[in-house]
Amino acid sequence: MEGVIGTLKSTGVNAALMIKVPTPFHVGDVNVYVLGDTFIDTGPKTVDAMAVLKTRDVTSIKNVLITHGHVDHHGAALYMKKISNCRVFVHKNDFLAVSDYKNELERKSKDYVQFLEKSGIQKGFISMFEQYYTGFKEYGEGCEVELLPDTFETETGVITVIHTPGHTGGSCCFYVDDILYTGDTLLPTISTNPSIHAVFDDTCGLKNYQQSLKALLPLKVNKCFPGHGGVINDHKKRIQQIFKGHNQRREVVMNSLSELGKKGIVFMGGSYDSQTEYLFSRLNEVKPAMVEEATQNAREVAQKFATDSKSSLGKIKKAYQGQFSIESRDKNNPHIKKIRVVSTIEYYLSD
Repeated sequence: MEGVIGTLKSTGVNAALMIKVPTPFHVGDVNVYVLGDTFIDTGPKTVDAMAVLKTRDVTSIKNVLITHGHVDHHGAALYMKKISNCRVFVHKNDFLAVSDYKNELERKSKDYVQFLEKSGIQKGFISMFEQYYTGFKEYGEGCEVELLPDTFETETGVITVIHTPGHTGGSCCFYVDDILYTGDTLLPTISTNPSIHAVFDDTCGLKNYQQSLKALLPLKVNKCFPGHGGVINDHKKRIQQIFKGHNQRREVVMNSLSELGKKGIVFMGGSYDSQTEYLFSRLNEVKPAMVEEATQNAREVAQKFATDSKSSLGKIKKAYQGQFSIESRDKNNPHIKKIRVVSTIEYYLSD
């Protein structure tokens, strides 16, 4: 479940340990690091994660440094604090995500729901997303935290804190000599999601994430120890791979938009307040059948009226062209249309 990943050159005495802590998420295990008296991240608050953490004596831990405010990295911080009375540190931009975890999760959930509603997403999907997202509450709890300083003293050396926003607003890397602990900023096999928090946080998003990666390029790094996956031996090469992947995805998106444009679909900039408009374009195909049905229904009604009044239904006296209307079924399903036709037909009646 754990392994020694190297001895820091600053002391040559205490080894830095990587602990693989299981998570309930698709990304898999989270890497927790022990640098003498200091933990980097904690993993989530789940039965399986607790079982792994309890195999270690953490009573002597003095500090926990959180790479960013996602629950798979900080969910067990309160457990660590209760056991060791340690101090927990996080960047100011992710302060509430850790200190007021459950309330902050609720707030973000509402922001996401509002964004999805403005984007015209179906109500059923939004409900499923909200249930899924708020379900993260069980994986963590709020914990008293302090703000990360620019540098941090540990038993194994001085850690330099590098702010790398993009994945979250408070994402950080920790630099010790030529070792870089990257959290989710730099991962070995997948590209970090830099966009989801950009819905409500201007410090996130692809642009800021790429700027953060560029800031890591000049560093003299022997190895990177990420938040998930294995050791990264060449951080510059890995960063260039991520940039290349971003460019390839951008080309795919632009080509897809170009094809849609050729089909007459117009894209507009602006805020998300402009919802998608769905137009029904097959009216001419359904007109004949609908007019025929309307005429038949009118005759059936006229026949009932004639029968009730003990009269005989005669020929059509006047008929007015049916007026068609097209509208959304309801505000939550604008892509589903209701089509109505109103025809006015007058008949002769005889006693």
